[in-house]
Order: sequence, then structure tokens, then C-alpha cells
Amino acid sequence: MLWIQVMLLVGCVSPSSGVLVGDGPPAPSDPSGPDDDDDDDDPVLYVNELMADNETVLGDAQGLVADWLELYNPGTEDFSLDGCSVSDDWTEPDQHVFAGDLVVPAYGHLLLWASDSPESGQDHLAFRLSADGESVGIFDPDGRVIDWVSYPSQVPDQARGRAWDG
Repeated sequence: MLWIQVMLLVGCVSPSSGVLVGDGPPAPSDPSGPDDDDDDDDPVLYVNELMADNETVLGDAQGLVADWLELYNPGTEDFSLDGCSVSDDWTEPDQHVFAGDLVVPAYGHLLLWASDSPESGQDHLAFRLSADGESVGIFDPDGRVIDWVSYPSQVPDQARGRAWDG
């Protein structure tokens, strides 16, 4: 799977190296690990793009400039995030649990603000992304990983994303 670094300010795209994406989180200490029965009914959603050092590029509806991540739904039906969670800590999958009617539309995208200000709206997460590089993932309501990505140290105002959606 190829991720690219997107230079939004100058419109240039260059390939990146050394980025682990979608390989799953580190092995849990519990040998049984997450349920991975390859069930075709498992939800599919991707952490499609992120910017962990957003200084000037993009602001939310109130003008707050914060780190962000974009989810992509390749499915034919809307994906409700109700009960799902997102976290930058594999050992704490419920770092930010979604409640309510937040939806990733079919074949669509949803931008989430990693602002550490969940009081700013349901699209604001309860943590920030690290510009020094880390991992982030989305989990189903039962705590099973849906998608997990890792990224290296970030350059200010540059996004990293999959070479194509999903």
C-alpha cells in the first residue's frame, strides 16, 4: 500500500518512504488478540489522510486550525460512527468514542479534527496527533480494529494520505 506526502500549499505530490500503513497495530500482550476471523461482514472504513502539524492550511467552521484526519468509506451504504472509537493509543481504543448521528457517507469522506476539544463539535476528537510521528486507528463498537495506520515525523502544513482512496 502506498502513502503519499501531499504538499498542499504548492500543489506538489511526492512519494514517501518508511511509512507503515494498514499493517495493523502492534501485537497485543493478550495472545488471543483482537477478533480477526476474516468475516466479510466486518465494517470497512479507512484512515485515508491526515495532517499532524496543521499550522495554517485548514480550519474548521469556527476558524480553529488543528490537526486532522480523514476517514473514507468505500462501501455502498453510509457508515454510522455511533459507538465506534478513534485513538492514537492501541491500548486505549476508546480514547474518543462517537455518539450521535455522525456518518461517513457511502463512497465518501469525513474530516475529523484532532483538536483535543471535543466540546467544539462531534467532529472534534479528544486528542491531538503527534507531529513527531505515531499511529492512529478506528475501532468498531466492540473495540476491534477497523483500520490502523502509522506515520513518521511530519513537516508543518503537509498532509499524508493513501495514494488513492482506501
